[in-house]
Amino acid sequence: MKLKFSSISKYLPFIIAVTVLWITILILFRESITINQGIFTYVLDDPYIHMAMAKNLILHGVWGVDKYGFTSSSSSPLWIIVLSLAYSLFGINVFIPFILNITFATIFIFIAYSIFRYYKMQPLYNLIFLLFLIFFTPIPALAFTGMEHILQIVLVVLFAFISAPILCEDKPNTFKYYILLILASLVVAVRYEDLIVVLIIAAIFFIKKEYWKSLSILGTGMIPVFAYGIYSTMNGWFFLPNSLITKTIFVEAKTQAFSLNGVVLLVNNFLNIQNLFIFIPLILAAGLLIFRFEKKVLWNAPNILLTLFIGTATLHMIAARTGWFYRYEAYLIALGILTIAIGINEYLPAVPKWDTKLISKNLTLIIIIFVLFVSLVGRGYCSFNEVPTATHNVYDQQYQMGLFIQKYYKGDAVSLNDVGAVNYVTDIKSVDLLGLSGLNVSKAILNENYTIKDIDNITHQNHVKVIIVYEDLYRKYLTGGIPSDWIKVGQWRITNRITCFMDTVSFYAIDPQDAENLTKNLKEFSSQLPPDVQQSGNYMDKD
Repeated sequence: MKLKFSSISKYLPFIIAVTVLWITILILFRESITINQGIFTYVLDDPYIHMAMAKNLILHGVWGVDKYGFTSSSSSPLWIIVLSLAYSLFGINVFIPFILNITFATIFIFIAYSIFRYYKMQPLYNLIFLLFLIFFTPIPALAFTGMEHILQIVLVVLFAFISAPILCEDKPNTFKYYILLILASLVVAVRYEDLIVVLIIAAIFFIKKEYWKSLSILGTGMIPVFAYGIYSTMNGWFFLPNSLITKTIFVEAKTQAFSLNGVVLLVNNFLNIQNLFIFIPLILAAGLLIFRFEKKVLWNAPNILLTLFIGTATLHMIAARTGWFYRYEAYLIALGILTIAIGINEYLPAVPKWDTKLISKNLTLIIIIFVLFVSLVGRGYCSFNEVPTATHNVYDQQYQMGLFIQKYYKGDAVSLNDVGAVNYVTDIKSVDLLGLSGLNVSKAILNENYTIKDIDNITHQNHVKVIIVYEDLYRKYLTGGIPSDWIKVGQWRITNRITCFMDTVSFYAIDPQDAENLTKNLKEFSSQLPPDVQQSGNYMDKD
């Protein structure tokens, strides 16, 4: 009996942490479906893009947001493949991405627990840092994105923590090295910006004068980029996914990358105040690495991991995005917590001994843990509070759009700027006006000549029956306005907006007869809308 208890007790940090994770997700799930009239929705429209693409791949053999042709709409080809496999096994279901995320989250917590045990971390500290990972990454909120970010964290952490021992060994295990090469491809296939992690690892191997390993890791990391790029160009699209090309900081700022303004933009991106929650772990990691250098050599696993985090975080903050519901930087937060925990682990006493010789060291360690906690606790608290409201945003806006189109315009040409939920809920000919799944639109945006005439031509050429867009998005940021011959019929406005890009969607038609039908359809559908959706426009006029 004692033996059984002993074998279970060593897993207590993992058991407690994963129980806390599941209970937190259950609480958020219950609150979300309660406010959404029993319907489960994600916190963004983006996961529905992947779900629609996976649906079309399974049902029609098409890699696209609709069944009519290829669209290069995702920078996570691996996630679409994973969803497609799950759909083929269990059927097309809205819960599949959510269940996958909970599964990957559980795997991640077990991996983190195992890493801490590998470095002989005391159980109490193991549990503390596991809870940091759960709430500050934040894993529960990421589960409700329905996207690839938890899988990304799993792969990046495995890649980092397998590479560190290999770098420390004079004669590394060949099997581990092959696993590392496979992971180099997978981390990039799950998100393209993970090339930064691959680049840093390759650079460390290069510094160690292991040139072949450096080149092979970098080369295998590029395989998914070239494989997808060739496939995309064969279909007449760009080499890189549209989601990368049209959403870079240079395109959004309308600035040339190789220019003085481009350099200034990169510096400003690095110094963005939104990066504060990354800056503090970054400073802690840098200070810890300097401290460790006083007594340790470079080729020490904790030092390598700290170097990897510092390099990856710095490059990401310079050239990539953060934010958008805690997603883009989530892998950095997880990697930072793990590497800092491993970096201070050997200095953590099992029981603090407050004698005169140890008090300064104990205080320093407590301050590091406290500062890490304070820098991220707001992130964890806000994410927990925002999940139900964010799901309600999508329920009120994109999900209702999908139900409306399914009821009245199934199989028709429909123009949208949010193409996810509508294409997942029903089958339409999707005419994207934002460029994510529209090749001509993305070309015009890249050439900085996307005009009112362009969107007018696109909608007429595709015989669009209804247009649902953020009107102010086009007036303020894209084309400078809406075509004057479009007939505006009505608007839906949501409250307490968190994740939807704007709170108001407008409904247009380009033909008088279509406008009459749209008016009738909106009037008929109005009673089905959630009561907190504020409706306005011609269709609300009394007969």
